[in-house]
Amino acid sequence: MLALRAERAAIKETLQRYARDEVLGKRTPEQVTAATLVGTQRIAEIDQWLHANVTDDPLADLVNATDPVQAWQDTPLANKRLIIDRLMTVTILPMGRAGRGFDRSSVRIEALCGSPHKASNRPNACGAVASGRPPSPSRAKCRCNVRAEGAHP
Repeated sequence: MLALRAERAAIKETLQRYARDEVLGKRTPEQVTAATLVGTQRIAEIDQWLHANVTDDPLADLVNATDPVQAWQDTPLANKRLIIDRLMTVTILPMGRAGRGFDRSSVRIEALCGSPHKASNRPNACGAVASGRPPSPSRAKCRCNVRAEGAHP
């Protein structure tokens, strides 16, 4: 999404520069017209991508949000549960003695692609780690795009 927005802004800036150049005699009207046609067509394509929305899908608000973190925080609990159910399986493992407090290693997060992602700093099946470091190229088999705090980079 950010790349599309950046491309759209760059095209708008280029078209404005071409218009200024025409006024200063640096470009011909034909050059500006040709550039405007191509630029506005591409802007229309980008706008279609940016404004494509699936209204009944709780993921749509996150995917189309300018600030996905804020959108997640604003998402109702019921929708958060639906999104988590769709993207991953979260399992709370037995901890042994009660009363020791929460242990992150007792949580297993498995992306629906099938690669287990533990909430720890150890590399998991796809080489991803909870610390946010990218997976190593030799272990980058996982194609899931899950980004959950403490789970998958």
